Amino acid sequence: MWVSGLLTSPVFQQLPEDMRASLISLDGLVPLPPGPPPPQLVEAAAVEFTKLFRGIRHLYSQPPPYESLYREQSAIVFSETSSDVIQEYRRFGFAPGDTLGNEPSDHIGFEIEFVHLLCKLEAGAWDSENMDDVRRFQSAQKEFLGNHLLEWVPKFCDEVIARDSFGLFSALARFTKSWLNLEREQLLAGAGE
Repeated sequence: MWVSGLLTSPVFQQLPEDMRASLISLDGLVPLPPGPPPPQLVEAAAVEFTKLFRGIRHLYSQPPPYESLYREQSAIVFSETSSDVIQEYRRFGFAPGDTLGNEPSDHIGFEIEFVHLLCKLEAGAWDSENMDDVRRFQSAQKEFLGNHLLEWVPKFCDEVIARDSFGLFSALARFTKSWLNLEREQLLAGAGE
């Protein structure tokens, strides 16, 4: 599996313990022979994905991964939360692509992709030694994480971990929580400098 290469890299040892543990659990899930995965494995993963991420029905599955469904009492998509997220996206020229189809702007995938963009912009500012932009992009990351991702994604991940009978998605949820904690710690450490 692709994770095996990462487990032997020097970068792996620098990761926090909880992040290393989630990667190790990903690596050991299902040893697959070379080639395409068996159809029954693909079907089982697809069923579990639908149960965990599509919000089929109340007692069967959790709500889909939209911030507005986890943060607002009304549990309505395309709400005030969605509008806030769109404003942040526009501020930095981010236009969510077609990779997620017709998903709302506050989908977890778009929000993480936006943080990725901010990290890339920060890296470019470091490369050009523009410290004003470095601080601006770090501030935007910290603000977006604090006002959005950290407000709902840990709860969402906890629900995935509790409901996943397949194993793959709970390992990814543990990794996501670890990444968010690492990002928060890095940004807080940078803010004190």
